[in-house]
Amino acid sequence: MRVEGGDGPLGKSLSRERQLKTDMKKSFVDALREDSWDALRAAPKVDLHCHAYFSTRRHNLESRLGCRLEPPPEKMNKLGGMIVYAMDVLDPHLRNRETIEFVAESAL
Repeated sequence: MRVEGGDGPLGKSLSRERQLKTDMKKSFVDALREDSWDALRAAPKVDLHCHAYFSTRRHNLESRLGCRLEPPPEKMNKLGGMIVYAMDVLDPHLRNRETIEFVAESAL
């Protein structure tokens, strides 16, 4: 069964999903490049959530928190490894609005 580029419903659905992801990435990246809060606020929320934890350097967050954080592994074990690191190391410190805003603003 050939799905990619197919004319059936599944092929069309995958093409539409791929286009939405491309548009989503473009709008988020454009908002960052333009340094536009309005464009950033208009970007799809899922794009913001996916990037927020890793949008500042670890040493910036350490300075803000006043403590050292475990460094990430030299090589992440795919997306699952990245999620585990984010949840185990970063998430406990990103529980208040001020710190979350600091992380997001330092990305700009």
